[in-house]
Amino acid sequence: MNIATAASDNCKSILARNEYRAWQSARYCREALELPKMPIGLKLAIDTTVLPVLTQIGMDASFARALIQIAMPAWEKFGRTSNKIQHIDPKARSDVAEVEQGLLHRAQKTYDMYFLPSRSSSPAFFEMVDLHMHPRNLFDLLEDVSTPWIILPRAFRFLEKEHCRYLPLYLDMLMRSTHELCIDKWIRITIEFMANYAIKFADDDLPIENVIDLVIHGYEAMFWHTLKDPPTGFEDNRIFEHYLGWMCHSDALGPAPAVKAKISEATGRMASGIQSVFPNGNAFQKNEHNPDDMPCMHIALRHGCLGIVSTGRYFWAGPLLICGKAGQVIDYKPVLLKLRNLFYRIRTDYPHETRRTQYFIRDFLHQFEAAYKGIKFPIEGSDEFSNNGIQFLVAQILQTICRLRRSIERL
Repeated sequence: MNIATAASDNCKSILARNEYRAWQSARYCREALELPKMPIGLKLAIDTTVLPVLTQIGMDASFARALIQIAMPAWEKFGRTSNKIQHIDPKARSDVAEVEQGLLHRAQKTYDMYFLPSRSSSPAFFEMVDLHMHPRNLFDLLEDVSTPWIILPRAFRFLEKEHCRYLPLYLDMLMRSTHELCIDKWIRITIEFMANYAIKFADDDLPIENVIDLVIHGYEAMFWHTLKDPPTGFEDNRIFEHYLGWMCHSDALGPAPAVKAKISEATGRMASGIQSVFPNGNAFQKNEHNPDDMPCMHIALRHGCLGIVSTGRYFWAGPLLICGKAGQVIDYKPVLLKLRNLFYRIRTDYPHETRRTQYFIRDFLHQFEAAYKGIKFPIEGSDEFSNNGIQFLVAQILQTICRLRRSIERL
C-alpha cells in the first residue's frame, strides 16, 4: 500500500472514529437520563408509523426512541392504537398537502447540476458550482424554495404539543415523493422536528442540560453515519447536511456558553469532515500535492450529484487550460498518483457499494472521460512544450479511466 492509499484509508478511519466517539457520548447521556419506557399503545404506534421511515433515512432506531421517550408526556397526544391508525387533524392534512403542491411546482423549475462536459472548461460554470454546490454553502442549497413549507410545525419557538400528529404526515409525504427537492425538504423537516420537539417538551423530571447533550451527541453521530454511509435509496439527498444545519441554526440549544462551546467544537469537526470528503481545491494546485492529504472522494461518490461535481472539479485540469503560462513546467505526478489511488479505492469498494452508488461511479467516469476528451489541441496561448505536456496528461487520465471502467465491468 502506498502513501496516498494509506492517507485515504486514514481519512476513512477518522470519519469512523468520530462516529464511534459521538455514539459513545450519546449512549452515556441516554443511560444517565434513565428514560422511561413507552406505554404499549404508544410504542406500537411509533414502531409501525414512525420508526420504519426514520431508519430508512439513516436515523438509528434506539436514538429515535430516546428522542420520543424524552418528551413522553407530550407524545401521549400522538395517540394510542392497535391498528397503527392515529387521529390526524384535518388542518394538518390540508397544510401538508398545500406544501406538497408548492414544492412540486417549484421542483419543475429546478435542475440537477452535474460536471457537464459541455461546460467543464468554462470559468462561469465553476463559479456557479462554487456558489451552489460547495460544501460551505450546503445550508443554502434549498433556501430559495418559495413555497409555504415554513408554516409547517418544526421550528422550536412555534411548536405545540399537538404538533406530534404532523409527523406521520411528514413521513408519508417523504416516502411518496419522487422529486429530490421534495424529498430533501421532508427529510429536513423531519430531522428538525424530532430534535426540537424532544428538547421543547422534555419531561420536567429530566435535566434539560443532559437532554441537550444527548441530542447534540446523537445528531453528531447521525451526521458522521450518513456522511460516511448514506442510506440506501437516499444516497444523493445529502442527509448529513440537515444534522449539521440543525446544530448551527436551531433556537432549541439556547444561549448558554457551555452549550455554545460544545456546538462550536462539534460543528468544527463536522465541517472538517465535509472538507475531507468534498475538498475545496484542485489537484493541480501545488498546495494539494501532499500525498498525506488524500481526500475521501470514494466516499463523496456515494452522494450522487454533489460527489460527482466535487470529484470532477478536484481532478479537472481547468487551471492549466485557462490560466497556464507558455513554457511552464507542470508537475503531473502528484495528480496522477492521487487519481490512480482514488480509482484503486473505487475498484476495491465497488462490489460492496449500493446499486445507486455504482451508478453514480459509472456516471462520474462517463462525464469525467467526456470532459477530457473534449479538450481541443493546440490550446490557445500555450506553446508546443506546454501542449505536449497537457496532451501527455490527458492521455494518461483517459487511459486510467478506461482501465477502471473495464475492471468494474468484469465485476
